Amino acid sequence: GPLACKLCLDARKAGKDLTSMLARFLKEKYHAQYDPAETPEAWDEFHGRRAEIEVRYIRHSHDAVHDTFGHGEHRGASVRELVEKLIQGKVRTQDLTPFVVIKIGDQEFWAVFGNRRLKALKEFQEHEGTHRKVKARCLVWSKDDVPASLACKLAMSATTTNDGQFAAYKGKGRGK
Repeated sequence: GPLACKLCLDARKAGKDLTSMLARFLKEKYHAQYDPAETPEAWDEFHGRRAEIEVRYIRHSHDAVHDTFGHGEHRGASVRELVEKLIQGKVRTQDLTPFVVIKIGDQEFWAVFGNRRLKALKEFQEHEGTHRKVKARCLVWSKDDVPASLACKLAMSATTTNDGQFAAYKGKGRGK
């Protein structure tokens, strides 16, 4: 966190474009080491950060998500197919790849990775109603100790226009 902020402040003072600077930083994919979807051993390596979070407290960083998974165990499947499998009990929430989230406030977690899975879980929660609390496995970083690469990833990918409450669908695309 502090390093990312320092980089941004230094760049702003120098009159540099923050977006291009952060994009160069992310190009090296340092953030992938924290993502269980790209680095499965991250779930074990950061075991002290594991938590089950109610999906209603996890916010989308994107304003829209592609309707088809491009990578991982659900590659080629639609987000809606995953919702149906959750409803039918063919997939359990605890079987999904864990999310990486940044805790910003009390019961306010922002998804850094896994916006499509989050969309599926939020739709599943809608189907289940309030009688069931749908939870997701997460690796949780606080705003005070988040690695710079994760803070940059969130900052660069945040396109939400509704404070992360909802993500619409967009056409087929790539992603996890």
